[in-house]
Amino acid sequence: MTATIGCDVGQVRDATAIIVVESFRPDPEPPRLEYQDLRHIVHWCQKVPLGTSYVDVVQQITATAERARSLGHVMLVVDATGVGRPLCDLLRREARVSMRTVTFTSGESETRDGSFGFHTPKRDLMGALRLVIESRRITVLPSCPFRADLLAELQNIDFTISERTGHDSYAAAGSGHDDMTMALALAIWWAERPDAGAAYAEAQRQRAARTPMERQAAIDRWTRHSWREGW
Repeated sequence: MTATIGCDVGQVRDATAIIVVESFRPDPEPPRLEYQDLRHIVHWCQKVPLGTSYVDVVQQITATAERARSLGHVMLVVDATGVGRPLCDLLRREARVSMRTVTFTSGESETRDGSFGFHTPKRDLMGALRLVIESRRITVLPSCPFRADLLAELQNIDFTISERTGHDSYAAAGSGHDDMTMALALAIWWAERPDAGAAYAEAQRQRAARTPMERQAAIDRWTRHSWREGW
């Protein structure tokens, strides 16, 4: 199992959104015993209010990352667009987990930004999320904070195809928000990438090394951190 944390950094009118997604591949099923597609479980959604200092935002993200370790290998995927870059610089110094940065673009294809960053068309991120939703491979736990808000955002995303270019595009309908949607898209986009395979293999190795008691203890640690307890 792996945990991917998507962070959409707040701009002028949107809060910073943090989402924790657990990804796993079900055991092969008879009779063909073929590998199954990844499944995703949204455990945690969080909104950091507008006006919160970068230092406090970073502290909340790093605290979430530490708690997510109970789910397996943790990858932090952070929006580096615009004002997100200074926050990413702080996170690199503070976070004790693997991290990738993503700058949203309107381009045709993805390019690398150094060793650990990407310039990625927004349509690629949203396309990955759309595919997972349409194939029914994602679940939002009933206990997940802001669950209703996240589902409302997802239902409010407009999907259009340009008559001139034939390209698809995604945006929140009207003046709606899409901060949690984008945080989720970041997490799913990374989890579904072939690049995540090495991290997944290592997480599987670590998982196999755990005793049944240790695996249950990890699940219990996550469960205890409920929203009402101030997770």
